[in-house]
Amino acid sequence: MKTGSSPNRKPGQPNDGTDPLVVFLPDGLLPVETGYRPLLNSLNTKIRPVLKTLEVYRTNRPPCDYGLEMEIQGIYRCLGQSEPFHFVGYSGGASIALAFAIQYPSQVLTMALVEPAWIGNQELTELQIKYWANLEKVWSEPLEQRISLFIRENLRQGVLAPPPLPNPPPHWIANRPEGLTALAHAFKRYDLEIAKLAEFDRPVYLALGSLSHPVEEEKASALSRLFPHIQVEIYEGRHHFDPPHRAEPIRFAAALQRLWTQSNLSPGSQAYS
Repeated sequence: MKTGSSPNRKPGQPNDGTDPLVVFLPDGLLPVETGYRPLLNSLNTKIRPVLKTLEVYRTNRPPCDYGLEMEIQGIYRCLGQSEPFHFVGYSGGASIALAFAIQYPSQVLTMALVEPAWIGNQELTELQIKYWANLEKVWSEPLEQRISLFIRENLRQGVLAPPPLPNPPPHWIANRPEGLTALAHAFKRYDLEIAKLAEFDRPVYLALGSLSHPVEEEKASALSRLFPHIQVEIYEGRHHFDPPHRAEPIRFAAALQRLWTQSNLSPGSQAYS
C-alpha cells in the first residue's frame, strides 16, 4: 500500500483533509502504481490517493492461508475507522471492492469498477460456468504458460492479444502466475452475498470494453439489476488488457469526477441516479 497526494497538488502544498480519500485497487497483473499512473496524471480534482497493493503480492509467494478475507481486512487495517472513501477497482481489485462494500458498506462513498473479475458464485449462467471451467484448466498448466493463457481467455474471440512482455521481463512478473491462481481460488471459496449489493445506496460506475470476453457483459447486466444507482459505460475498441482507465484516462477521469460529485447529493435528488 502506498498513500500520497494527488499528482496535481503543488509541491509542498498542505493537505487539510478536505480532499476526497480514494482507494485504488489493481488487477492481478500490473503493480498498482503502474496500472493507475495514466489515470492519476489525468485527474483535475485534488484527492488523497491510497494505492493499495493486493495482499496476495505482499510476499514473494501467496500466503498459505490466503483468502479473500485477507484482502478485505488488509484494506480495513490500512484505513482503520477513517472517514468514508471512494473505491476505484479494476478486475480482481474491483471484485475485492465489492466484497469489502458488502462487509463494510458505511465506509464506501462510491465505487468505480472496471470489469470485475468475479461477482460471486451464485446463479452463474452457462457462459460463466464455461468461462470459469476454462480458467480452471489454465491454473493447472505450467506456471510459465498461465499468464498468456489467462490473457487469451479474457478476450473476445478474434481479438488480438496484447504484445508480449519485454525481454528481460519486469521483476514483478515472477510471482504473478501463482498469485493469479491463488486469487482465482480465493474467489471460488468465498461466499459473496451478492444480494446485499441491492442495499448499497451510493453511486456506482461500471466500465467495460467492447472487445472483452462476453462474460463481462453478463456480469455488467447482473450488477445493473442489483445496484440501485449504477451507470454502465462501454468503451468501444477496448478490452480487459487495454482497459479504459489506462487507454482513455482523460475520459475515465471525467467519469470519476462526475461520480464523486454525485456522492455529495442526497439519494432522493433527481441527479442521483
